[in-house]
Amino acid sequence: MFRWMIVSFYVKYSLKRKSETEPDVNTRAALTRARERTVKLNKAKCILKSESITYFGHVISKDGIHPDPNKVNALKEMPRPRNREELQTLLGMLNYLSRYIPNLSSQNEPLRTLSKQHKFVWEEVHDNAFDTIKISIFSIISPCNPSVGNLELQVDASKSGLGAVLIQNENIISFSSRSLNTTEQKYSQIEKKLYAIVFGICHFHQYLYDHSFVVVTDHKPLETLINRPMQKSSPRLQRMLLQIQPYDLTVIFRPELKQGQSVEAQIQGKSWEPAVVLHKHELPRSYVVQTQEMKAYRQNRKYLRMSPDDTDLEQYQHTNSNGVLQLSSTSSPNAFSTPSKTPSPTVLIQAPGSSPKVSSQIQDEVPPAAMTRLGRIIKPPKRLNL
Repeated sequence: MFRWMIVSFYVKYSLKRKSETEPDVNTRAALTRARERTVKLNKAKCILKSESITYFGHVISKDGIHPDPNKVNALKEMPRPRNREELQTLLGMLNYLSRYIPNLSSQNEPLRTLSKQHKFVWEEVHDNAFDTIKISIFSIISPCNPSVGNLELQVDASKSGLGAVLIQNENIISFSSRSLNTTEQKYSQIEKKLYAIVFGICHFHQYLYDHSFVVVTDHKPLETLINRPMQKSSPRLQRMLLQIQPYDLTVIFRPELKQGQSVEAQIQGKSWEPAVVLHKHELPRSYVVQTQEMKAYRQNRKYLRMSPDDTDLEQYQHTNSNGVLQLSSTSSPNAFSTPSKTPSPTVLIQAPGSSPKVSSQIQDEVPPAAMTRLGRIIKPPKRLNL
């Protein structure tokens, strides 16, 4: 108990140290307090004037909290589990690194499922999950200490788990993830996405409460759901919304980007310039983009925006002799074409009692038919009922 007090005191000192003589004053005050409360300390176990301290598998220093290198090396050298007991040992050790590995609950989901089965059968899917976790351990991200302001919570949900990451000024503070039980896996998509927001806010309550922050999601309907009256939502959504009522949050929609997509990137805080997405980075909501100068940069999603004149779909479309836009053979089945905009027809003023007519010049400019992504052809009306 007293060691926990010393660790808390050390973290406070390391963040608010003002002079070289202040540590001696604080140490003397702590020892005097222990003597007044009749608390005895073992001199062999006391650590004074140390730059860092190891505590419960974590290394605490002025630069933040980092994983213990001994724990990390033990996981790197751990062989594949041969029985259920070794698998449970592996899952228990991974819990110490949950705040340093993004989407850990989704990565170890096959291993957790195997630990609950009566028969231990190691298959290829478990090999893939084990190798994925090993790669994540070798690329552990060390979080930084948080400060006041510019907090951003990025959340996401899959069919079997939830994930959240707290970011401040492009610096990661902590990761968090959890798995969904059988009932929660049956939630609709919007319920899972909102549940991910509730999970992330509740997990990082000590950082977010009484502060304004931004929640980033890739689900567009959540922007409307958060701002509309609560009584218009289903009872389950209402219960979730009630849990986040005490917080000052703003939901922002940022869609996922695809490889080869044309975007505009703000490189090093300068003006926006055209770029192309190469691939997704291992950091959450980050991408590697290439500018026109053939230079690659890692950019967070908030510094990337959709190009206003994206011409990527031109290679997937062509026009036949009848003027109908169709999909080419190399296009994706989900790609669809959009008819070009044409000026609205001009109606000529007629005498009372006569039907209005459309000029022949405008009739020739009727937009062509278009094919939707489901294969349905949409044709314009042959005449206008005015």
